[in-house]
Amino acid sequence: AETVRAEPEAIRRINNHGVTQWRGDLIHVADAGTVLGTRNPSGEPRPFYVVMTAGAKRRGLLVDRLIGHQDIVVKGLDPTLGRPAVVSGTTILGDGQVACILDVVRILDGAGHAN
Repeated sequence: AETVRAEPEAIRRINNHGVTQWRGDLIHVADAGTVLGTRNPSGEPRPFYVVMTAGAKRRGLLVDRLIGHQDIVVKGLDPTLGRPAVVSGTTILGDGQVACILDVVRILDGAGHAN
């Protein structure tokens, strides 16, 4: 829905969940590393969050950087690779790199320990 600069003082902890105010509503904010099963190597706060929406559900996903906006064609994952909990498919970028496409609905439903 939107990308936002994450001001550290605007993100609070309530019931062990990160929350922030977005467009007048409180939304959960989760670290992308936690959702994807990786770590934040620097330990520094992530400077941006991406607001994801599906129906009435909303969540912010904290990220290190924003690269840009791109129209893509999503391809399904080969069944032999398995299906990570929060990945819906892949795409091939203009430079030939393969990028994973996150499954927003599964992230919003709490897959991948997104607190």
